[in-house]
This record gives sequence, structure tokens and C-alpha cells, in this order.
Amino acid sequence: MLVVKDLEVRYGDINVIHGISFDIDEGESVAIIGANGAGKTTLLRTLMGLHLEFQGTILLDGEDIGRLPAWERSGRGLAMVPEGRRVFPDLTVEENLAIGAYSRTDRQEIEKSMKEVYTLFPILDQRKRQVSKTLSGGEQQMLAIGRAFMANPRLLLVDEVSTGLMPIFVDKVFDALSELNRRGVSILLVEQNARKSLSTMSRGYVLETGRISLEGSSEELRSNPEVQRAYLGI
Repeated sequence: MLVVKDLEVRYGDINVIHGISFDIDEGESVAIIGANGAGKTTLLRTLMGLHLEFQGTILLDGEDIGRLPAWERSGRGLAMVPEGRRVFPDLTVEENLAIGAYSRTDRQEIEKSMKEVYTLFPILDQRKRQVSKTLSGGEQQMLAIGRAFMANPRLLLVDEVSTGLMPIFVDKVFDALSELNRRGVSILLVEQNARKSLSTMSRGYVLETGRISLEGSSEELRSNPEVQRAYLGI
């Protein structure tokens, strides 16, 4: 589905991503783990079209999307759950979800997607008329995932989903990502919580200072001594 070749990303004169290549197949769940400052968020923003200072190739279903604006990438099946959640604070839960479906015209399917979000996160159904800024951090993270799902994505880009959450909410949001993957949504997750990522996603890459240093199945990475020492605390 997604093929990234020789991607270099910069901010002004500073290179943040240094010629990385990777791919994601239809239906896969892939984690990119790494320390803070490794370039993970920059990578996702570049894939989504929110940062355009780059060289290299980004292919979606064989089409080069590297110069398309974010809204066109969304129309081709990409959606992003941003770091820090970034819900619309003064809108209700239901209004936030509706905004996620702004580019869709299939009313019945939109209603179906809304019901799926409420099934996935029952607490959002209970709070659908509640202003989003009054939700807890975990509830806002659920809302951010639900809002991205409302775009009917084929590939969901998820940025640091566990940041600032209590452990019980971390479990809930990772369970939700697993469920979305079971429903056919491909997942690319960037995350500092390597233990949780590698126990949930099927495959992974290690990003260190803008370079991919290791790759493999989640099981292979969990058993790698370097990963254990640097990211798993073993």
C-alpha cells in the first residue's frame, strides 16, 4: 500500500530524516519506535502532507503522492491521529466526529461510521453532547482516534497515542487500534512506548536520529538485545 523510498526531511538547513526507506502492506499494523527527537512526528507529518521540505518518494498504491496537499491525501485514504490529540475544544464530541467526515457525502455510511465509533468507545456515546475540552485526556485521545476513523481511512497514521495517559487509557486506546486493524484499517504507529507498541503491532522499525537502525517482526524486535536494552528496560 505505502512505499517510502530514500526519504530525507529537513527544517531549513537541518536534516531530520536521513534517507530512510520502508513499506506497509494492505492490512498491516506497523510500529516505528524511537526516543524523543528521533524524527517520528516529522515522518508522519511528511507522509500526511503537513510538511513539504523533503526529498525522496512517497507512493500510495503505486501513485506518487509526495506533492499532494494533505486534503488530497485524505481523499486517497490517509488519516492522522496527531500528537497531543488536538480535538476542537469548544465543539461537542459529536461535532468533532462529524468534522472527521467532512469530505464524505455518503450519509448512511457516515451514520454507520459514527455508530462504529460509539461501539468502539462507549464513553463517547455517553458524552456525545459534551464539549470536548471537558473530557479527560484519555477520552480526548479516544475522540481523536474516532475523528480520524470518521474519514473512512485505509491507512491510519497515529502519533504518540500513549503520551500523558493513565495506564488504563493506554490499554483502551491500543485495544481500539487493534480492533480497527482487525476491521481492515492499516496502521502506522509512531510511539515512545516500545513495549506496548511491539505487543500490539505486528511489525516494526527502530528510528534513531532520523535513520532506521533495525527492522523486523515485533517478536524479533522484542527479543533483540539492543532493543531490550535501549527501549524495553531489560
